[in-house]
Amino acid sequence: MIIQGKKGSLVFYFNNKIVGSLPLGKRSLQDYEKQRDKLLREALEAEKFKEVKRIMWRGLHKFEGSPFKCDNQFLCMTMLCLIKLRQIDPDGLQEGLLQAPRRQSLRLPAPSDKKSAFQ
Repeated sequence: MIIQGKKGSLVFYFNNKIVGSLPLGKRSLQDYEKQRDKLLREALEAEKFKEVKRIMWRGLHKFEGSPFKCDNQFLCMTMLCLIKLRQIDPDGLQEGLLQAPRRQSLRLPAPSDKKSAFQ
């Protein structure tokens, strides 16, 4: 399921499957990165670096196919953390992050009463 905002979405994929998405609009990629940094800071204050990586990988594998919306936020933050820790390449072939802007609709001019040059 892809959650789309006014400006598009961030789509996360793992093992060639979409595992989650975050809307862009009210929040930007930088906002999500600030949230990720706060989460990582709190985790590293409580646990060792190696343990934090292990927990993130286990969580990613456990919730990878979850259809629940509440797990979507967890998966996306986990992916952002693993990207920050350089465990996942954001532009990788098997896993990564795709920033998908919303398509702009083409607006046609309103029809006028004047005859066009082609008639």
